[in-house]
Amino acid sequence: MEQAPKSAKQPKQKQLPNIQQTQPNVLIGYVQDFRDPSAIDYSKLSHIIFSFAHPEKDGSVLMNGESALF
Repeated sequence: MEQAPKSAKQPKQKQLPNIQQTQPNVLIGYVQDFRDPSAIDYSKLSHIIFSFAHPEKDGSVLMNGESALF
């Protein structure tokens, strides 16, 4: 079997950029529908997941559960 000819060109080595990866600051809170939403400190949370929260046409949020009253 015959070998393919080798290229006379030598590729130049490219310099890679110095990239520093950082960890994103994400703190997620899960609020269940039976909890009182006003009793939670939201100041340190970046994301909030409300279980069984239903957005209404007027912009309010309806939550299931007796204590989940806004």
